[in-house]
Amino acid sequence: MKKLNFEVFLVLLLILFLLSSPTLGAGMASIREDGARLREIPSQDGAVVSTLPINSPVELLKEGEDESGRVWFLVETQSGERGWIASWLLSFGDLKWVVVSEELVNVREGPGIENPLVSQVSRDTVLYLEGEGQDSEGQTWYKVSSGEGIEGWIASWLTRPGRVSEPPPVPVEIETEKGVVVLYDIYYHWGKEEIVSQVKSGLVTGYPDGTFRPDQKITRAEFYSLIIRLKSLPLEPDSPQAFQDLPPTHWAFPYISAALKAGYLGLPPFPLNFEPDSPITRKEIAQAGVRASGWESVALSRAHARPSFGDALTYPFAPYIQVAEECGLIRGYPDGTFRPDEGATRAEALTVLERMKNPPSPGTIYLAQQKIALSSTKTVTVDYAVVDLSYPNIKPRVFIAKDQVGRLESLESLASRNKVTVAVPAAYFDKKSSDPLNPDGPFRYIWGNLENDGTFITLTNQGTSIGFTEDNQVFFAPLEVGITGRILPENLDGRTQEDLSFYVSGLNQPLLPDSVRIFTPIFGNSVNVGEAKAVVFRQYRVVEIKSGEVEIPRDGFVLAAPAGSWLYAHFRVGDRVELQYKYTHNVTGELLPWHTVRTTASAGPRLLKGGKIALNQAEEKFDGSLLAESARRTAIGLSGSKTIILANVMEPVKLDELALIMMNLGCIEAVNLDGGASTGLFYRGKVINEPRGSLTNILAFTEF
Repeated sequence: MKKLNFEVFLVLLLILFLLSSPTLGAGMASIREDGARLREIPSQDGAVVSTLPINSPVELLKEGEDESGRVWFLVETQSGERGWIASWLLSFGDLKWVVVSEELVNVREGPGIENPLVSQVSRDTVLYLEGEGQDSEGQTWYKVSSGEGIEGWIASWLTRPGRVSEPPPVPVEIETEKGVVVLYDIYYHWGKEEIVSQVKSGLVTGYPDGTFRPDQKITRAEFYSLIIRLKSLPLEPDSPQAFQDLPPTHWAFPYISAALKAGYLGLPPFPLNFEPDSPITRKEIAQAGVRASGWESVALSRAHARPSFGDALTYPFAPYIQVAEECGLIRGYPDGTFRPDEGATRAEALTVLERMKNPPSPGTIYLAQQKIALSSTKTVTVDYAVVDLSYPNIKPRVFIAKDQVGRLESLESLASRNKVTVAVPAAYFDKKSSDPLNPDGPFRYIWGNLENDGTFITLTNQGTSIGFTEDNQVFFAPLEVGITGRILPENLDGRTQEDLSFYVSGLNQPLLPDSVRIFTPIFGNSVNVGEAKAVVFRQYRVVEIKSGEVEIPRDGFVLAAPAGSWLYAHFRVGDRVELQYKYTHNVTGELLPWHTVRTTASAGPRLLKGGKIALNQAEEKFDGSLLAESARRTAIGLSGSKTIILANVMEPVKLDELALIMMNLGCIEAVNLDGGASTGLFYRGKVINEPRGSLTNILAFTEF
């Protein structure tokens, strides 16, 4: 007999080891950190096989431990590479359970060893995963709980994925009119509250074995029968047969017939078969929920609706999914998808039914998308939000980054912290630092008229301004705001009446030759006027006249003019002043009723006026070369008298093309807003289109 070759022996030994070790089957995970190292052995001392990019998928083959008892996994990449990777470098996606992998592990109040100890758990304890966080060193921790009252944070590297172990059954007792129902598989489920509510109401019950099976798919017949029972509609057992595969003898026939009569199945013609025993899809339960809630007309009015899920754009379901999302009937997954064609589970169906009991009305702001042909060879996709100003709960607002002029903030941060429904960039701003002493610094002057709650933030009298009154009337005009001041002295002190008048040429703008500026607290804590002099006011009374760095009082403002200006000789400490605003058309000079406006944003040039293209850059003080440029664009338009359109075009277009786009969207008035790298759109907590950088200001609409 031949001796066994040593290399063959090693291979057989490895196969035996793999076969005898616990395996994970075909479990999947993804890489959570860029450059994660795949190693030959389960140890940080192991040779590196390769590095893997963030979010790349791997198949879990086997579980192991390093010399410290920390969990590692043998994985296979999509390219066929195999190696070991630390568990804390993996994201398990839909992971719901973790199992303690060391003898005794601390559970803490927060993610990190510096947090107080709340309890300890032993090896093989199964814990429900509620969330993730990081400690001060960037290491991943899990927020966990158990049926035994344990709640807190545990280091991820001291656990293994819970797919390898069944969760411990925890009984949930539900009192109903017919007695107590005990379910053993919903304690940790995300839909527990909705399931308990519906079981308590008698709409559903569990299975004889004490399970509810919340993640089991629900059939079309089951779902529609539940809607009919929820709405307490009469059954229709004597209705004509509408579907070949649903005879009157089928248990669900009277329920489906009732749903058909009530309009929950939509309008004829129908397919020949109903497929009552097939799983109902998520898009269909969204559609049925909207119809049964009485919002069919709202969905039908939104032919171009775009849900904020990237995979839910298919007509005719998209408007229903969007309305269902706005009303809170149904939500998407953490990865931003909706999975419209996926079969709905029992828990998902019951959640929709539970929310149908007392849902909010559909939003008065919605998202849409259209493809618009600009020529025989050029078609562009337009993302836009529709804002119905006829509803009194809609409020236009202007917000600036970090609540100070000239600061920078991401669109997501700026919109989210101000709790807006929809937002786009508004006025232009310096793309480079406006601080000559710090050219790489963060300060960016805003170029445009911005007003919030009747108080102007900036004034430059350039471009076209859009104004909104308290009752949401809308004005478009090349607005010029003149600020005239008058000194009210305690005594003339050698001054004439002519010396007591002055004119302000800008608000929170750079100090230029022959300019007179006002700086308010929203500009910051101070302003550096250099060699010029500044008149400091508190409660409209002069308290100081000085140069250099000047503090801006919280209850006042600073008036500044270049060095050598005659203005300073006219002020004395103790003088009071009054300011008056005059609103005029910057070309015709006619007075404008802007004193009724509460919110103003400006950019330009104007695109449409009275339904016709109205590009006139010179009139609005813009460079004429602007017409020839192609760029990503943002625009605001008015359709009718009360419907605002906020549009994004992410493909480069010229301004005359943007005007055609807004005309195609039904606008009669339209203005170009800050675009290019600033182009972006925020809608209901999500950035639909991401700007390439931070912004200084946004125009937003809120629902309250």
